[in-house]
Amino acid sequence: MAKTDPIRAHLMRLDKAVLVTLFLKHADEGFLAQLGLEVARQAPGGPDLARFRQSLQGILGDLGWEEGTTSSDLDRFADSLRALMTDGHPGAAMELAAEALEGLEQAWDNVDSSDDYMGCVATDLREIHHEACSQIRPDPRKLAGWVFRMEMANDYGTFDNLVDEYRPLLGLQGLEQVHRLASEVWDRVPPLGPGNKQAPDYGRSNIRRFMLKLTRPDPEAHLAVLERDLSGPMDFLGLAEHCLASGWADRSIAWAEKGLQAFPDKDPSLASFLADRYAEVGRLGEALSLRWALFEARPQVDTYKHLVAVAHRAGETIAWRQRALDLLQDRFEGGRNRTSHWGRQDLDQLVLIHLHEKAALEALAAARKGGCTHGTWMHLAKGLEPMHPGDALKILQEQLDTIIAPMKPEAYRDAVAVLGRIQELALRLQQPGLFTTTLALVMTGHARKKNLVTLIRKAGLA
Repeated sequence: MAKTDPIRAHLMRLDKAVLVTLFLKHADEGFLAQLGLEVARQAPGGPDLARFRQSLQGILGDLGWEEGTTSSDLDRFADSLRALMTDGHPGAAMELAAEALEGLEQAWDNVDSSDDYMGCVATDLREIHHEACSQIRPDPRKLAGWVFRMEMANDYGTFDNLVDEYRPLLGLQGLEQVHRLASEVWDRVPPLGPGNKQAPDYGRSNIRRFMLKLTRPDPEAHLAVLERDLSGPMDFLGLAEHCLASGWADRSIAWAEKGLQAFPDKDPSLASFLADRYAEVGRLGEALSLRWALFEARPQVDTYKHLVAVAHRAGETIAWRQRALDLLQDRFEGGRNRTSHWGRQDLDQLVLIHLHEKAALEALAAARKGGCTHGTWMHLAKGLEPMHPGDALKILQEQLDTIIAPMKPEAYRDAVAVLGRIQELALRLQQPGLFTTTLALVMTGHARKKNLVTLIRKAGLA
């Protein structure tokens, strides 16, 4: 015979009112909230929407950082909406899901950023709303109004691509209403010209982004939207890129030229784009002028490569190459007596350009003349290894102390790897003593760095 549980037996003897009081006294808030939603769902006359809304407002009102609503509270609400769908009340689920999504977007600033699951709950609510709409097929114009409102409130990307998602449900009538609503708002947005300053404006950004999405199938309409904001160089670049993608090469160049005229010293991307377009249509002189200006402003390997590529097409490689190298040398010489590091940086770029051109010895001569940074020395050593192992070995020896200096595990691992390279180069040169001497200097000079010494021994180098 099974033994009776005394606690269960005690509870069974209690009066119902006493039992309810005991239950309510000890139930936690989460369970009571769930119970409240169950009561609303199973109300005798059908779902109690007022009670659902009261619960939702409490959840949204408590969104915050300390002891407020978390994703589990909203997740519980979403589960109750799914239960409503199962009960055969998709209309109620649709209304409540829409209100929950709107309220969540408005309260998103208060959401704890560490609660990653909140975004998943928002996605769940979206799915519930879409599923409910699929079942009841609401008035497409009303649905269009909700979709448009959510797109305009989409400051955090929670409601991206709603129009595409609801397109089959919106139909032609709903899509026309979306376009009408968007156009009414867009027509009230003032155009911005070069230099127009404006504080960050989510409303303007959202309607512009939405209009760009709506007009994507129509290149001319899309262009008209882009033309309304010419406040920065990247806006002109966007126009030029759109024209190029649409097959309007001349218009692309024209917009890039206008942008460069309005913002001559702001962003190299626009000048680089225009230089490429000039080169494509054979305007090589103008392309070279732009590429030279870009190289002068930022004399580095990437700007050098672009300059030389255009010069090659124009049959003027030697002249432009020498002009670029002379610029770097002149800047280095001009900066030698300054306390600034610009001179060394310029020579770094000269070394790297020589390496790019597979001229390792020229790179070495430039580096020995003026010195360069540790990273460039290491690039140079790698470039010298195939054909000039002795020079590479010497650079690696010189850089060892710099590599070890941070005294961190990764620095010690790098030092061991370099010692391995020195050993290989010494063997190639048939001068193993070069490695032995280097190793001895490291082991004695850094004998107190026990972790380094241990790594060297583990690598079988000592």
